[in-house]
Amino acid sequence: MLKASQGKQELGVGTYDAENTKKELASAIIMHDYPLSIVDHVGFRRYSASLQPLFQVPSRNTIKKEILKV
Repeated sequence: MLKASQGKQELGVGTYDAENTKKELASAIIMHDYPLSIVDHVGFRRYSASLQPLFQVPSRNTIKKEILKV
């Protein structure tokens, strides 16, 4: 359920899977050959927070471990 108001949309109740989000980030880093340091970039962190404020951007070491699982 979406409700639009002045360029913003109110989302209905849903679920958020932090583990899946971390896996998708690892996949994107692999797919596009992004440097691991992308997780330290202020712009990336701000963008991530704007999409999902609950998502804690992982450290380089954490995302590296996630990449090695793939």
